[in-house]
Amino acid sequence: MQLRSTHALTELAKYNVELYSKLESETGQSPGFRQNGTLGVCRTSDRILEAQKTASIAKSFGIEAHMITPREAKEIYPPLDPTAIQGAIYIPNDGQTNPVDTTMALIAGARQHGATIVESCEVKALKRIRTQEYLIETLHGEIRCETLVLACGLWTRELAAQLGIRVPLYACEHYYIVTEPLDCILPNLPVLRDTDGCSYIKEDAGKWLVGAFQPDGKPLEMSEIPADTPFIELPENWDEFELPFSKATEILPALHNAGIAKFLNGPESFTPDLLFALGEVPGNAQLLHFCWL
Repeated sequence: MQLRSTHALTELAKYNVELYSKLESETGQSPGFRQNGTLGVCRTSDRILEAQKTASIAKSFGIEAHMITPREAKEIYPPLDPTAIQGAIYIPNDGQTNPVDTTMALIAGARQHGATIVESCEVKALKRIRTQEYLIETLHGEIRCETLVLACGLWTRELAAQLGIRVPLYACEHYYIVTEPLDCILPNLPVLRDTDGCSYIKEDAGKWLVGAFQPDGKPLEMSEIPADTPFIELPENWDEFELPFSKATEILPALHNAGIAKFLNGPESFTPDLLFALGEVPGNAQLLHFCWL
């Protein structure tokens, strides 16, 4: 979603759309990006007012946005039950991307510009040495560098602490399910956002991916997060996911009869204000961090 809380963050999101749109032509690797739009449904009159303000802000930031009726929303998203909403905001130039393919495309571009990529190489320790360089101890030896960028997701907090830096980042459980294929799920449906229901729904190869961001997330002790795996899967937690999923079935009745192929519960990292920790660390020359979700 390109529209953010500030003009600067919106410009960053718009830049990502521009970048992902041209990655394949520049690198030869498709990032799996498609501009299928976003549809934010409004269940209440208060949400309608908020969406109207959002649409106005979007236009001032140079983003196309439209307030539409429930009937128009169903024309854009046929499986939607229009009686469950009072209206919607439609942003046609938003999109979604495949994280794995996008990462591979960025890696391909980095290599083309002279970067060296070392995979399966755990960072054991970080130090600032007398030469004002950073010393990185890895499984495959030591690396010295003048500039260090920490973009390590959940592990950014722990690694930064080794340099005496406190990064306000904490993990919470994050849930989503993937359904079995359904005939009503058409290619290139927009990403559906239901703020009132605390859920989002994305089309994924003829299936629905239904995810949730609860107002009261379930925190996860950082000490419980393993350091030896990049992909962490936690036990299913239907107690937490039941409410947003039931809300999703109200706007998408076909979910009632959909088979569930996968329930995934994985930790995601969040800052207290849900904004990015982005840029140079104050008081630490040539040390940057890039983290959030």
